[in-house]
This record gives sequence, structure tokens and C-alpha cells, in this order.
Amino acid sequence: MSASRPALVLLLLVPSASAQVRELWAQSHDGAAAGQQDLAYAVATDGARVAVTGKSYNTTSGFPPPPPTGDIETVRYDLAGTELWSRRFNGPLNGDDVGYEVAIGAGGIVYVAGQSAGYSGSSYESQRTLLAYDASGNLSWSRTVGTTGGPNFLRGMALASNGDVIVCGSDGANGGDLSVERVDAGGNLVWSWSADGGNGGYDLLYDVEIGPGGDVWAAGYVETATRGKDAVLVRLAGGTGAQQWLVTRDGGANLDDYAFRVAVDAAGASCVGGYATSLANGQDALVVRWDAAGNHAWTRIFDGTAHGNDAIRGLGVDPFGRFVAGGTLVGTGTGQDFAVWALDALGSVAWSATWNGPFGGDDFSRGLTVDAFGNVTLAGSSPGAGGASDLDLTFAAWDPRGVLEWTHRDDGSGTGNQRALWLSSSSGLHAAAGYADGAGGTPSDYRTVVVARTAVPFCFGDGSAAACPCANASAPIEQAGCASSFGTGGRLMAQGTSSIAADTLVLRGASMPNSSALYFQGTSQQSGGAGVAFGDGLRCAGGVVIRLGTKSNASGASQYPMAGDPSISSRGLVTGPGSRTYQVWYRNSAAFCTSSTFNLSNGLLVTWSA
Repeated sequence: MSASRPALVLLLLVPSASAQVRELWAQSHDGAAAGQQDLAYAVATDGARVAVTGKSYNTTSGFPPPPPTGDIETVRYDLAGTELWSRRFNGPLNGDDVGYEVAIGAGGIVYVAGQSAGYSGSSYESQRTLLAYDASGNLSWSRTVGTTGGPNFLRGMALASNGDVIVCGSDGANGGDLSVERVDAGGNLVWSWSADGGNGGYDLLYDVEIGPGGDVWAAGYVETATRGKDAVLVRLAGGTGAQQWLVTRDGGANLDDYAFRVAVDAAGASCVGGYATSLANGQDALVVRWDAAGNHAWTRIFDGTAHGNDAIRGLGVDPFGRFVAGGTLVGTGTGQDFAVWALDALGSVAWSATWNGPFGGDDFSRGLTVDAFGNVTLAGSSPGAGGASDLDLTFAAWDPRGVLEWTHRDDGSGTGNQRALWLSSSSGLHAAAGYADGAGGTPSDYRTVVVARTAVPFCFGDGSAAACPCANASAPIEQAGCASSFGTGGRLMAQGTSSIAADTLVLRGASMPNSSALYFQGTSQQSGGAGVAFGDGLRCAGGVVIRLGTKSNASGASQYPMAGDPSISSRGLVTGPGSRTYQVWYRNSAAFCTSSTFNLSNGLLVTWSA
């Protein structure tokens, strides 16, 4: 490094978290029994379709007597938000039916897992229910299975690579046993597994995942005679359903531990997330990790400062091998807040964050996704300007280093409550579904909201795109260009709204030397987004190039536009909706790579709307 060069300061610019996404559409759905309550419990998107399921009450619904009755209501949308079809399923017991999970398989098949309940003679029973609808909404097949003597539920579902469907929940035997079933694409049973928690109590599996080699992991809880409820995790052979191991987490006598989610990494290590009750703290967020053989690795408990109802509701694995847990912490003076943790292999917190909505009050997080780049998105609800009676369906997203990137709120009609109860992401889309109070105080309807990122980074200098000119790759977690002489890559981010009518877009460059930086715009991605070697870095933005402006980096950072500069759409001659690419070309005169004296940031693909 040249002794005359100023030291590089790595600056993580934190956006206002009000941009980088655009709401593609938001739709409400009122079930066939008009004026009755409709609650969406699950949503799925495969990047081309969106499916939602839950419960739609009938006109006979009410509280005992008689018992409430409802049907499983499933809705399919296209990517424009057009409702293609909706279907109701009334189970054979003609009682209270609900869909808890939905998935989209090959060819657009929509699978729904849940329960069907009602009277069998004089006893009220429930059955495990699995449905398959073809792309046109025709019911291809259904499986309703119940064991007399207890409740039957399906709560989790995963799709295998060969088209099989794996579901988990509770079997009615012994008052409720742990249950996992595998069926083929035609609805035929491949294998089933069940186990009693040992006390004849109510045992339930909430979530199931497929891990390395096709084996199956499922998590929930078992009820014991002396310890309350214990979190449980089971691993089963994918082909036969044979139990490989079953482990529990006991938090102490008469204290309840729940595991709501499970995630499995590439080596077969697994984590469960839920909550543990505590005599001192009430309810704490819980994450427990076991290795591939079922040996306990570590337990982490997170307690909000107000010692309230803290819990993990979402779990995933990022591309850096970290387990990412999301849920809710109760803070002093802030109520319930969105919360997220990234935990390394040793259980150390790589980063954590909480988010309290702008209007205070209780913010509830119910769903989490992690994308291929390590970006984490949560969805739930947050009070609007009207307070606790004016909840908005809300998203919040962080980058792989824990920097809040964006938030988005859907206020529906502007009055009443709406919550997201589940989140699904695919191909840059984020779909959340739950419910929204109906107009004029009528019972709630399904509410589905789909957003898409408008500024997507690409062409990283970490080896995932074209090779850097002299093996000067940056670390994948940087999401930056090829490394400069300081050992880090220049990073380009966006803030604001890429709307031609209301352009507030700002390009922010960071982690560069204190030198000149040219911000420029292109009309295409070089080499399909992989980039081509250029100077000490990669040229990512190509096509028709427009120079936006040259800035001087300070503390390694700069931006375009600054006060007095033309907007990006004006300077870049963006006159209609479409996409543009952006990059920063910065000076780096140290002799460490090629004979060139410059390098480039990652690329940024921005979608402009009218």
C-alpha cells in the first residue's frame, strides 16, 4: 500500500429503509359466505404464481353452541394480482376445516395441508387433510385421515425433488401423537411415521424440512407428565420413514418449550426455533442446534428488555452457513418489535437487529425468508397512525451484515387491522398473506400483498460472476466488486424510489478509496450479468452508457445525486418504465493488480416505474 494514500474507512451506509421495493399488487378476498370471517394462514409463490390458503367461515359459524364451522378456502393469483380461481373444501365431517400450509409444485399444482373437523356420531373429531389442485383449480385428489381418540392436524409441508409431498402434524392416537407422512404426486401413501411423547398427552409437529440426502427433519413439541411441554426434533430416512433419532429440549419442570420452525444446513446440522418459558422472564425466544447425528451443539435464549412474550417464528440458513432466526422481542417502552439474529456454527451472534415501527406499539413478526444472497425478510404487522386498532401488513428486510435495507407497509383501506401470518419469497418477489378487517367494520377478509425489489445488486467480485483480473476477489458477504488495494470491494447500493414521476433514487457507493468515483448508467448487463474483466475489476453495466457524475469519496463513500444535481432519471434520460444498470468506476492507483489505476463496484439493476 502506498504510504501517501489515506486510510480507507469502511462505511456501511444505512438507508432510510423506505425504498428498493415496489408493491406489485395487494388483493383482498371475501369467501363465498359473504360477511363471514376469512383468515389466510399460509401463502406460497414460485416466482410465477401465488397461492393462499386458510379458513373461511360459513354463515352458520359462531361459538358453542353450536361449534364454529368453516371451510378450507384456497385462492390462486397470477403475477399481475388477478384472481384465477378460488376453491372451498368442506371435509367429510362437515364441520370446522382450515388450511395451515400451502405449496406450489411442478406444473402449478397447489397442495394444501390442514385439518377437517366435525361430529362423528356424538363426538367431535378432526382429520388430517391434504389436498391437491391442478393449475386450473380442479381438485385432483384429497386425503382425509383420522385416528379415533384424539385430534388430527397437518401443520407443516415440504415438497421433495421427485414430486412427493411430506407433511407433519398430529395423529389422534393416544391423545395426539407426533406424525409425519409421505405421499406421492398422486396422493398415494409412501410411508407414515408416528410416535407418542411418552405421556399419552397431546404431541404436535409444526414444521418439516428436507435436508441432505433427502432425509426429513420435523419439529414441534411433546407433552410430558412432569416437565410440561418439551421442544422436539426428529430425523427420518427420506425413503422409508425410518427414525434416525429423536431429541427433546427440556427447559425445566412444568415449564413449556415449543419449536415452531426447523432449518437444516448442507451438512445436516439443524436448528429449531420457538420459545421457552421462564419463571423469571416469562417467555423467551429459543434457538437450539443439533449436529447431523442428533448430538446437542448449543442452545441460545433471547430475552427482550421488558421480559415479555418473546418468540422465534421463522428460521432459515443463509449462504454463509449461518442459521437466521426471526420473530419478536418485547422491548421496554417499545412493545413487541420485529427481531432477527444470524448465528454462526458455534452459536455466536454474527449480527442481530430489532425494528420498532414508526408509530410505536406492538409489531408482530410471523414469517421469515432468506434469499440466495443472504438478504433476510420478515413480514407481520405494525401499528399505523391510528394505533393498535390500525395495524398495517408490514415487511422489513436486512442485508447479510444486518443493515436494514427497506421496509414496506400496506395500509389496505386505511382503517382497521391487517396482519401477515406467513411469508413466501421467490425470484425477488415477496408475498405475504393474512387478513384485513372488512370495510365498515365487517369481518376480516384474506389479504395478500406482493412486493418486488426495484434495485437488485449483481455481478459480485467474489467469484460468483466472472473471475476478477488477478484473483483479487472480495468476500461474498460484502456483496461488492473485486477487491481494491485495501482488500475490500467497492459496494453500490440504492436508496429512494425509482419512479419517473417522483424520482427520489440515490446511488450510494461505499468501501472505496478516498479518490474520484464516476457514477454511470447502462442499458444492459455485461455477459448476462457476469461482467467482464476491466482494469482491476469487472465491468457490469453495459449497452448505451451515460455518465451521471463524478464525485469525490470521503471516508470511502460518496453518492449521486447530491444537492443541486439532476435526478437520476433526468440525467440518465429515463423517460419510460423499464430497467437500467448502474455502477461506480473509481480510481485506485496503487500497484497491486493490473497496470490499470482503477476498479469498479458491483452492478445494480434498477427497475423504473412510471
